Amino acid sequence: MQLFEQFQYKKDRTQLIEIFMAKNEHQWIAKDGRLKRAFTDFLLYLKLEELQTVVYKPVLFIKINAKWACSVGKIKNEEMILAFPELCALLQSPSIYHGMAIFAHELGHIIYKHAHKNLSLLDAQVEADYFAYLCGYGEELQEILLDEPQSLDLKVRISRLTSHLITQTKKTF
Repeated sequence: MQLFEQFQYKKDRTQLIEIFMAKNEHQWIAKDGRLKRAFTDFLLYLKLEELQTVVYKPVLFIKINAKWACSVGKIKNEEMILAFPELCALLQSPSIYHGMAIFAHELGHIIYKHAHKNLSLLDAQVEADYFAYLCGYGEELQEILLDEPQSLDLKVRISRLTSHLITQTKKTF
């Protein structure tokens, strides 16, 4: 990629992130320097098409009280990812990449349109885990899953994620 193309590519991404941060629903992110940095870093590593989906679909990140995060199917013309206090704290800590792994997983549900498919919950979780892996957060997601109470579904998710981690290299951007 030539220098001008690289500049334009970064400029386009920066403009998309500015649009993302300007949304009223994202002011809780934009006003906190550490959260803004975490989201900016996360969004910069998405493919351009994925970033455009987040900005133009749009995907709203909403702060709410519960544990970690949750993606919500389409409400009107917007998709939502709910961010819970534990996740916000994680994004403001040295474990920032673990928080990005959770967001990548939740974004995977939206990118793969799970709300519109007839998938089992386990298959949707495995596919969203794979998206987080493709984004480069497989190891961090694996660590989070290993810390959760173990169920059969969780063990399946961990084993699938582990197989990706040991048999393939991470996606390069």
